[in-house]
Amino acid sequence: MNQRFFCASLSLLMLILAGCQDTPKTPDNESTPSGDTAAVVTEDPFLASLPDDLDFGGMEFCIGYTSGSEDKNEVAPDAELTKGEIVDDAVRLRNSLTEDRLNIRITTTADEMCSWTEFTSFVQPLIMAGDTTYDAFVVSAWGLFQSTLNGLLLPMQDIETIDFSNPWWDSELTDMISLGSNSIYAATGAINYLDDYAAVALLINTKLCKEIDLELPYQTVLDGKWTIDRFCEYTKAYSADLNGDGVYDENDAYGMICNMGIPYKFSCGSGESFIQIDDNGFATLNQSERLFDVIDKLFVQLLDRGNNAICVVERKLGYDIGNALFPNGQSLFYVDQVGGIDSMRKKMEDDFGIVPIPKYDEAQENYYSVFDTAYGTAYAMPTTQEDPDTAGRILEVMGFYSQDTIYPAVIEKNILVKGIRDEESAEMLDIIFHSKFYELGQWGSFVYDEMMGMAKSGVNKFASKTASIAKRTEKEFAAIADYYDFD
Repeated sequence: MNQRFFCASLSLLMLILAGCQDTPKTPDNESTPSGDTAAVVTEDPFLASLPDDLDFGGMEFCIGYTSGSEDKNEVAPDAELTKGEIVDDAVRLRNSLTEDRLNIRITTTADEMCSWTEFTSFVQPLIMAGDTTYDAFVVSAWGLFQSTLNGLLLPMQDIETIDFSNPWWDSELTDMISLGSNSIYAATGAINYLDDYAAVALLINTKLCKEIDLELPYQTVLDGKWTIDRFCEYTKAYSADLNGDGVYDENDAYGMICNMGIPYKFSCGSGESFIQIDDNGFATLNQSERLFDVIDKLFVQLLDRGNNAICVVERKLGYDIGNALFPNGQSLFYVDQVGGIDSMRKKMEDDFGIVPIPKYDEAQENYYSVFDTAYGTAYAMPTTQEDPDTAGRILEVMGFYSQDTIYPAVIEKNILVKGIRDEESAEMLDIIFHSKFYELGQWGSFVYDEMMGMAKSGVNKFASKTASIAKRTEKEFAAIADYYDFD
């Protein structure tokens, strides 16, 4: 997310939060996506730079959409089913502004698309056959990467009508998705919102913190002292065998609820990537001493089976029971994406906040919030796109209008005002969004599967399995050099 735009938006948000703490919501302010539709920018140097006669004659611009979030539609949500929903109304407003300016119709075949896990196999026969149904895609970043290695996506860096330095594009995340190459196959920004929702963080039950006289960790985060050691102090302070039967189960209290992906999320939070891409596009497994130290620390302090403060749901209670404990007020922390705040608020009565994944130690300069490639989306174009310049122009205008429609609706009204509702969490989101960490070897990769297996067993076998994991990794990502330009 562009820092200048975010900071301006954050300042506005502080005023919103300060003024709405005791203000009941009305049907009017509930359905207006960014507070006042008149606030949408209508006169701007970017719009003024567009040709006066720019008119696409009512053409249909079809965007194929699928993601790991089945209840979201970032392209064209059904008006009858979602009218009055803040985010969906904002998407439709963005579309309407774009359609009016360019004389187009934005459509999607989201209902007809495949599951996000099957995207590449779904579109490959269509593209190979020259099918031109789709003008663009908004798909989970993992699916786009797989499609790139199958030659299905168009590199967008040379399209003259797109300027990825514009503030509505998240240039930092887009650069990371490009793996350090010159090739831009996928881009994110204000135009889509699951890229922000996909940042992994910790939800914290603020009510429980106050009840047990624990200082809320917001200032600790700001002071740069939110580390794994400090985090573990919090988890141990709350966990308890409530019924005294000697068995930790669904009737007890935990410091953190998480799933088997926890070693990956916390390792990335320490700034360590498992997969490294060199200047020639060659993929290797990170075998640095620091990564080994991070993994050792995580298994000793968090994932040891004797640590009853941490509940890894797959090895203890199962998803249904385990994931119900945080909203039930039986856990101090819960690992989730930012997007989980929306659904958590609907099923949780206690107040909760958000903090970044902790650092490895205080010497670490920055916080890092791994971008969930299965959940987070990006925009891309198929190789069958016959007019990339027109498509690029449309995406630019969509991105421009998204700044004052989608982004405020998603972050300000939906996540903060409706979800978390405190100024400190606004500052935490600022940190989280400016510390997105793109890690290639997530869902679907061999090393991710291996780390999940270790998390379930509670036994760190990373050192003994390094050679086999490294060999599989090099083979798994060998095609990167063939499709990405590293010259």
